[in-house]
Amino acid sequence: MGVTRRQFLAGTGTAMGNNFLLSRHAQAAATRHFSGHPGSLGVLHDISRCIGCRKCEAACNQVNELPPPERPFDDLNVLNLERRPDAGVYTVVNRFLPPATALPVFVKKQCNHCLEPACVSACFVKALKKSETGAVVYDPSLCVGCRYCMIACPFNIPAYEYSDPITPKVMKCTLCQPRIQKGLMPKCVEICPKEALAFGTREDLIKIARQRIHDYPGRYVDHIYGEHEMGGCNWLYISNVGFADIGMRQDLGDISAAQRTSGLLASFPIVVVTGFVFLTGIYAISKRKDRIVNEETQAGAKRDKKKAVKDAATPARKSSGAQTSLPRLKNLQSVFSPFNLTAGIIVLVGMILTVLRFTGGLGAVTRLDDNNPWGLWIGFDLLCGVTLAAGGYMTSAACYLFGLKRCHSAVRPAVLTAFLGYALVVLALCYDVGRPWRLPYSIFLSQGTSSLLFMLAVCMFLSVFVLAIKCSPAAFECLGWRKARNAVIELTLALTVLGIILFILHNLTLGGLFLIAPFKLHPLWHSTYLPVSFLISSMFAGMSMVIFESTLAQRFLRPKMDPAHLSAGPHITFGFAKAAAWVMAGYVMIQLIGLAADNDWGELISRWGIWYLLELIGFVALPAFFFAVGERERNIRLIRWAALWTLLGIILNRLNICLIAFNWNLPADQRYFPSWMEVVTSIFIVTIGIIAYRFCVARMPILYEHPDYRYER
Repeated sequence: MGVTRRQFLAGTGTAMGNNFLLSRHAQAAATRHFSGHPGSLGVLHDISRCIGCRKCEAACNQVNELPPPERPFDDLNVLNLERRPDAGVYTVVNRFLPPATALPVFVKKQCNHCLEPACVSACFVKALKKSETGAVVYDPSLCVGCRYCMIACPFNIPAYEYSDPITPKVMKCTLCQPRIQKGLMPKCVEICPKEALAFGTREDLIKIARQRIHDYPGRYVDHIYGEHEMGGCNWLYISNVGFADIGMRQDLGDISAAQRTSGLLASFPIVVVTGFVFLTGIYAISKRKDRIVNEETQAGAKRDKKKAVKDAATPARKSSGAQTSLPRLKNLQSVFSPFNLTAGIIVLVGMILTVLRFTGGLGAVTRLDDNNPWGLWIGFDLLCGVTLAAGGYMTSAACYLFGLKRCHSAVRPAVLTAFLGYALVVLALCYDVGRPWRLPYSIFLSQGTSSLLFMLAVCMFLSVFVLAIKCSPAAFECLGWRKARNAVIELTLALTVLGIILFILHNLTLGGLFLIAPFKLHPLWHSTYLPVSFLISSMFAGMSMVIFESTLAQRFLRPKMDPAHLSAGPHITFGFAKAAAWVMAGYVMIQLIGLAADNDWGELISRWGIWYLLELIGFVALPAFFFAVGERERNIRLIRWAALWTLLGIILNRLNICLIAFNWNLPADQRYFPSWMEVVTSIFIVTIGIIAYRFCVARMPILYEHPDYRYER
């Protein structure tokens, strides 16, 4: 007996009730505050006492056994340049000339050792931890080299060894943790000749700072920097000039990085429970409709099968090449086709760049730096790769859950594309992360469950596994493994439901990655709705990818397609065009709601606002309009162009979020622009995917139904 509509609504209502209860828990988790370990230690930097002697820099260099600087520590001319810590320098002193005073002001910069550090919340293998002493410590034996901690840190402190190809590390001040454990104070505090640095418990340092401000009201600004910023820090500052005049951000607020992401993390059980109930309910309803249709067409299917058996037994009648086997390369001329020659050159250059990457480190082939730790390989290869692979999930859902059987012929090509997309994302990550062989650490060894990147790793691992299984029936049919093929077919529904839930979680997590860095991403692109925007945009990106892929297949792989696939193409194109138009309209509404919620309307009249409107109107609203017009007028050419247009818009959006609008307030000379080697490497990875797709299509029943399984589902 099937599930009735009333039963489905009741189940959905129960799930929504659970959603409400869990959402209250998620909201409570997002508003919690950690006040630090009792008795944790820290440092108070009295800026008014600092004379810029750089003795603290020399002491830090000595105690941490860092390489000697290019210019000696007694050379004070380096103070003319504003510097930041890097892989060889844990602390720097900068000189400022604020308008409020005629004398220079010197500020020491190093890790502030936040109470709830953004870097610790970001690390998905627990390589960074908050010690009970107050220090944020780093374990290089766990570090993968993803550099998400550098993205997350609002103070731009962690640095990376880009020139090390084997054991690159994230470098930063440790608050002299080994010395603290021996009962000693940090070396910079010990060496300071003017007592500009004071060491003690955080509570005592706050009392000292307040006492100094109270005793000398004309000397100090009435604010302790670090007492509340980003939830509080163990490194505190008091100053005789405004903090904004000495390069210290005033827009950080009192909310820690962990609070910004904990709500999304706590909502994932909601997604799993609600998603499972909703998807199985949809399947139950569509199954009833499908059963009625099957009963009406069963007799016709039997007649067709008998006719096919009779035709196969007739010697004079041959089946089409697409139904029996695929065309093979028959001469050397096809080997030297323009595609093969172009692909061969790209692969050859890509292999050379691969050698350079893994022998010279990231610095040998990229323009990444400590201000811009993520580049094209994350913005395009990862973010776009995952999004454009959504077509496999969208097509599977349409066919197996919503009962749109006309989409059946598009399932295998879409799932194959999705699997290759995820596999190429993993390949791209091997190029981007410092130690790719440690990527499984987050799953099997050290789980940083407070990090959204951990959830991303879990979704990536499971998605590749699920998609590989969904692709396997085509290989089993070629090998003649009927039992293995039938066993996987029986799992179709379960794999589809699991895959869609993973798809939702994965895209929510991708958008959530940037919630932790609201001060680096331009406010027009940063929003609390960013995870939802990623999810919705991936939906119409997946549908557009199916249309685009179908277009290319009919143009270049038409001899490998059987009549069923050829005839189903227009129906799928029109159906996905209509659905994409509606989803894109919803995406535009979500963007407008985000603008209203954050009151960012004023940003629209800036140069960034023009760029944002170009993306939203030019690459979302207009393609949605052309999708709708094309579907209404049955203009398949217009729909295909709109699909390509939409895919370009998705690429633009992901590059805007990860690269173009990220670090938007940095000077132009400090902004990131990819090197030609990064671009060619990305082209190399895409080319590998195209070659793999052609290989699979040429040898497996992807674009046609295997004659031995044509009547089996």
